[in-house]
Amino acid sequence: MEVNSTFYSPLPGQTLTKWAKTMKGRNFQFSIKVPASITHKNLIGKTSEACSEMQNFEKTHLDFLEGEGILGAVLFQLPPFFNMEHLDKLILLLSSFEHGRFVCFVEPRNGELYHNKEFSRAISTEGACIASVDGPEIGLEQNIHAESGKSYIRLHGRNHKQWFVKGSDKLQKYDYLYSKEEPETFVKIISPLASKGDEIFIFFNNHPSGKAPANAIQIMEMLGIPPHFHQQRTLF
Repeated sequence: MEVNSTFYSPLPGQTLTKWAKTMKGRNFQFSIKVPASITHKNLIGKTSEACSEMQNFEKTHLDFLEGEGILGAVLFQLPPFFNMEHLDKLILLLSSFEHGRFVCFVEPRNGELYHNKEFSRAISTEGACIASVDGPEIGLEQNIHAESGKSYIRLHGRNHKQWFVKGSDKLQKYDYLYSKEEPETFVKIISPLASKGDEIFIFFNNHPSGKAPANAIQIMEMLGIPPHFHQQRTLF
């Protein structure tokens, strides 16, 4: 499960504790998104504050979930205005905490960075990899990163009509149900990676009206992974 709420605000300790209790003994992990206050607000203009906040986030969130054995990956989503001129600030951020203990991925929102070898090499020295995305701006077919034996795939949907509309509601932008043919393309990309033992995190972000779980079940069946359903009222 990808935890997107941490992008907006830290989670209360009791929430993390309940997650650990609820998931004890299950084959389940939480991948955590780094707060926007770090990646969007402070990284470029107040880098030292971003680094301090990252160290605190490590102590309050990452250390706890790792200690409970339920931490998947750590995702740094960068703002669209982040470019190569700011690379040194990202390296400082990645080096400010014990990143070697975690599986870290960076998702650029600046399309020029996805295939920039200098960017990829620089973050790899700090143990991070580029996340792969599928969306209206770029398809997964042109954007799969698996050089490290690890992949983090975020499938945002392909709602071209709403994605590029300034001020468009977030739910409208992500309101997209992948067709049968589109997940088949994803499976052709993912299957060879899985067959050689790569660690792969896959998340559907086309969440309005339950489209994400519908497509997730669809791709699991194509990959030969039986869905497991557990009746549960809440995680919180």
